[in-house]
Amino acid sequence: MTESWMEGVYQNLKDSKYQSRTRYLEMRLKEAYDHWRSVYTDISSLDQLRLYLEKLPPKNRELFLDMSGFVFILFNELDKIPPCLQDAVAIVSICSIIERVQATKNRHISLGNWLKEKKTAETLEELMQTRTPHEALVQLVDLFHSKYGSTQAVADFFNSYFDKEEKGSLIRDYRVQTRYIPRIHAPVLRRFIPEFSDTWTLEEVKQKLGNQVELEDGFLPVCYGVTCYIEYGRCFPNVSCRLKDQKLLEDSLRRVARRLVYGYRNRFVHQARLPILASGANKGEKALFSSIVLDLLDDTIVEHSLDLNSLLKAFQSSLRRFFDTSTKTAG
Repeated sequence: MTESWMEGVYQNLKDSKYQSRTRYLEMRLKEAYDHWRSVYTDISSLDQLRLYLEKLPPKNRELFLDMSGFVFILFNELDKIPPCLQDAVAIVSICSIIERVQATKNRHISLGNWLKEKKTAETLEELMQTRTPHEALVQLVDLFHSKYGSTQAVADFFNSYFDKEEKGSLIRDYRVQTRYIPRIHAPVLRRFIPEFSDTWTLEEVKQKLGNQVELEDGFLPVCYGVTCYIEYGRCFPNVSCRLKDQKLLEDSLRRVARRLVYGYRNRFVHQARLPILASGANKGEKALFSSIVLDLLDDTIVEHSLDLNSLLKAFQSSLRRFFDTSTKTAG
């Protein structure tokens, strides 16, 4: 007898002379229970997992079963991989899982499949009416990346399933070389410049204050603005933080996602270069400090202190939120 959690799952799967569909799905369920245990620590029996899966849409039940092996490797087997490969395997796995998750929501599709769609051909035809073939193709590719590309898929996932603290930490983990005004932020600027606006650039503030401020060079998060409080090259979000602006938060996460996808995953997959994350605490230990890694991404010097354990912890929580959210939607 088919159990309720099996309804709508792998509809093309039929009984064979070697194994029944029900028995095969039960085997997949047991595998998933073992593989997801580090994520679902509150589910302590197969019966509890069955009840949980019943709350998911059939497509997400399939996703849960399909990804279980990948999830097990990511959260349980990394220690068995040579240390020089652990960062690369983790980043590639995280990006792959996110792309698979986003594909179920039609938020990610491969460029090849997108180009084969009839609607894409119609869009190209419209673009070529007012542009050269080269200009039309460039705009078509830009359109793909802005809607369905890997960077967009990863950024959308971060924005949807990372909590506020995880988003802020991830953004502040990546810093680019820039000039800044030390020890001055919005309230001080408003006292010095009555007409000051949060939209003012660094150059506008410097021009107005002249010799009253000295600019310094350092590595700051991509979200830096003149309203931020910076001292000794570090930002202090508890004093002033621009990430309260949702649009800026999403844009900053997108820029970080680009570094993860193109700066690290693609360099490993397509250029045979190993990504290096900062070293932090081992599992179960409290980090006293993290090392700093300097890298060159998009012809820009980047400093980051993102460590593997922090990335895995945030991703583990966000992956659980994805499925938990779909149970509420299904209900």
